[in-house]
Amino acid sequence: MRSEYQLKNGRKNPYPARLGTKGRAELLEWWSHATNNLRVLPDDVARAFPDTKTTVEALRYVMKLRAPRSTRGRPNSAVAVQDSRGRLIKPRPRGRASRAAKR
Repeated sequence: MRSEYQLKNGRKNPYPARLGTKGRAELLEWWSHATNNLRVLPDDVARAFPDTKTTVEALRYVMKLRAPRSTRGRPNSAVAVQDSRGRLIKPRPRGRASRAAKR
């Protein structure tokens, strides 16, 4: 600190006393939760998903696609995913049945 600063007439910060020990603990807990949930996206991804709504929608779609599929039932059943408006998004069918339908 520079020598020209005169701290003789300064006053003590009043805010820590107002918070107290319990308030400080609550503030630290809030801060740890607030910063723990933060994810930083690369620039190209941030440009592709400009807002929270589209980002969450895309991530939920990826989660549905990555979910383990049941071995019971139809083997080639497609996973249906809903968008933010509740409309169904159906992926294109895969396998021999879809190739036969194209012919």
